[in-house]
Amino acid sequence: LTRLKNIYTDIPTVLLSSPDTTEGNFYSVHADSDAAMKILIDYLMKLNHRKIGFISGDAQSLASKERSSAFIRYMRSLDLNLPE
Repeated sequence: LTRLKNIYTDIPTVLLSSPDTTEGNFYSVHADSDAAMKILIDYLMKLNHRKIGFISGDAQSLASKERSSAFIRYMRSLDLNLPE
C-alpha cells in the first residue's frame, strides 16, 4: 500500500477488500460477506442441498478470512455440519 501511495499521489484510487483507508486519494470498498453467505447457503438449501462445502482463496487474504468466518457462522447457526 505504501508503494502505491508513493506512485499514485494525485490519482483517486479505490482498493477492493483491503484495510480501511481514507489517506490522501485512497479509499476502500468491502463486500458484506455475512449477507453473501446467507444468500448463498439459503439458496443451496432451497435446492435441498445439505452438504455444503467452502473453497477458500489465499488464507492470508482479509477477504478470504471474512468469507470463511461468515460461512462457518451461518452454517453453525443453521446446525449444518461443517466440512472437514
